[in-house]
Amino acid sequence: MSGRLLGHAAELESAVARWRRAETALAERTRLAALDSDLGKTLIAGDRLRPTLQRCAECLVEHLGAAFARIWTLDTSGTTLELQASAGLYTHLDGPHSRVPVGALKIGVIAATREPHLTNSVRDDPYVDQEWARREGMVAFVGYPLAIEARTMGVMAMFAREPFTGFTLEALTAVANEIALGIERKRTVEELTRSEERFRSLVLAGTQMVWTANPQGEVVEELRAWTDYSGQSFAEHRGQGWADAIHPEDRPQLLAAWSRAVATGQTFEFEARMRGADGNYGTFQNRAVPVRDASGAIREWVGICIDITERKKLEEQLRHGQKIEAVGQLAGGIAHDFNNLLTVILGYGAVVAAQVADDPHLVRDLDEILLAGERAAALTRQLLTFSRKQVMQPRLLELNEVVRGVEPMLRRLIGEDIELSIALAPDLGHVHADPGQVEQVIVNLAINARDAMTAGGKLTIETAEVDLDVASAAEHTELQAGRYVQLTVTDSGTGIDPEVRRHLFEPFFTTKEPGKGTGLGLATSYGIVRQSGGHIGVDSEVGRGTSFKVLLPRAKHASAVEVREAPVLAPPGKETVLLVEDDAALRRLTRTILQGKGYRVLEAGSAAAALEEVAQHPEGIDLLLTDVVMPGLNGPDLARRLRSLRPEVRILFMSGYSDGAVLRPGVLGPGTAFLGKPFRADALAHKVREVLDGADWGSQGVPPYVP
Repeated sequence: MSGRLLGHAAELESAVARWRRAETALAERTRLAALDSDLGKTLIAGDRLRPTLQRCAECLVEHLGAAFARIWTLDTSGTTLELQASAGLYTHLDGPHSRVPVGALKIGVIAATREPHLTNSVRDDPYVDQEWARREGMVAFVGYPLAIEARTMGVMAMFAREPFTGFTLEALTAVANEIALGIERKRTVEELTRSEERFRSLVLAGTQMVWTANPQGEVVEELRAWTDYSGQSFAEHRGQGWADAIHPEDRPQLLAAWSRAVATGQTFEFEARMRGADGNYGTFQNRAVPVRDASGAIREWVGICIDITERKKLEEQLRHGQKIEAVGQLAGGIAHDFNNLLTVILGYGAVVAAQVADDPHLVRDLDEILLAGERAAALTRQLLTFSRKQVMQPRLLELNEVVRGVEPMLRRLIGEDIELSIALAPDLGHVHADPGQVEQVIVNLAINARDAMTAGGKLTIETAEVDLDVASAAEHTELQAGRYVQLTVTDSGTGIDPEVRRHLFEPFFTTKEPGKGTGLGLATSYGIVRQSGGHIGVDSEVGRGTSFKVLLPRAKHASAVEVREAPVLAPPGKETVLLVEDDAALRRLTRTILQGKGYRVLEAGSAAAALEEVAQHPEGIDLLLTDVVMPGLNGPDLARRLRSLRPEVRILFMSGYSDGAVLRPGVLGPGTAFLGKPFRADALAHKVREVLDGADWGSQGVPPYVP
């Protein structure tokens, strides 16, 4: 009897034990299910990595009975674990274990080996601070690598005051995998968010407008507000409303091009004018590309509008400059050849006039011929000045002095019905320019102003010094930042409309009646100012008058170039002159003039022939009179060759213009003797005598040769 009772008791005890184990297993499954549920919700709902991992650590403490739990992630270099979450007994993220090198401490070893570490007896673990474990009553430790295949994402670790069960430890593998996947997803989302924010910041920092449209071509979003430019709200320009801001002349073509792009799926590109909030139109380059899904269907359009208004202005300035330059090259070439003809006409005209001085009828007719020749010579000088090939003789001068000197002439030119007002800035800096040509600029501008004030008005001439910063200088492609002297000529006349302003400095362009002007006044002024290193611009409004502004670089030095006056009479001479001129008619005339003054003349039609003449006349040559521009060897090179053979020879250059290949562009260097074409007989005789008699002839160097 007692034996059966004992057997029943054992069976009952065994049954109770099985029930308790089943109850414990059920409780653990329930806890793990709750842990899995909470972790899943946390990893899905969170949008930032650190708060998400902090909630995961709190779930580990809450559902697994850990004293505290921590989660580290591996940094981008793959060398250091960074503490992201700490829950339970410790919640701080700083301290000695906030950054753990891979391979160091137990946490670093787990990351390096990707092997978990489990123990329910931390007092026997050499990696654990035993004093701390006894003080805090820690019994168990578990460390799990957070990895996806071969990629280590981080490490999670927990300490507990009770042993971890085997079932719990096995379940942690799934928990670790879930957290590792969550880390990867959160990092991907964060990187995508950062990328989008960077892209948005770049767009907002730029001047372009970025927008998106649906597959049907209707604008649905803009990353840089159109409203900032157009003044339209997004509701107004959403869809196709943006087309209202397109210039009426450009709108049909742009909409047609956009419709074709949407229909064909091809890249859209179009340049159009768009109205700003101030009512003015700017020029924009529009471009849009289709974004396709995996099947190739267009998901959306992404477009950009770039403001190219300033670029178009610069391009227009460049085209205008190139056109002026091309016309200038043509005008300069024609004027150079024409100067040779005029020199012959004026020279022989003067010779004939001297021979028929006793016949008043012939003298009167010849005077008319010579007067017409002088007018033609003045016209060619204007052409050369416009083309920036007129020889200049610059010196340091004060602009105020030039204005004062030309003021009496201006008062006679403009008439009594126009009030002249002059305002000169005190202590004005010097400029380096040809005073005669600066006077010509002032006179040309004054005459232009007079013709714009047919009913009288006011003409104002002002001087000032201005500083151009880099941004201001950039508006004029030919200028650099620095200090400039400014001449302003303002009238109260009829003004100039925008279309006329575009052609204002072109040669032969004029709005005056036939016979009232050559169309070279402003073109000549343009050439003089540019040749002097400056800029001329105009501001005008129809009915409100016009203002021309001339900017010349302020000179840095104060020493002036000496200008020698030619003697009144040219005495005869007996010296030997080597004349080199490729134009036969001009060569014959020059020889006749020089021989008439008593000089012995050796002549040559080229530099090569001139050197042969030198070789055939060892008795000596006193003066080389040579053209600057000739086929083959040019004048300056010939002068160098001759100087190497005859160091004592003196040099006189003559030309219709100074070519950039042989002289500094448009500038006659100090100390270089020069005679401009066309010239009259007395001018030639004076210049030859001046060079031969000059005490400082040795300083008359050869102009620098620029290859």
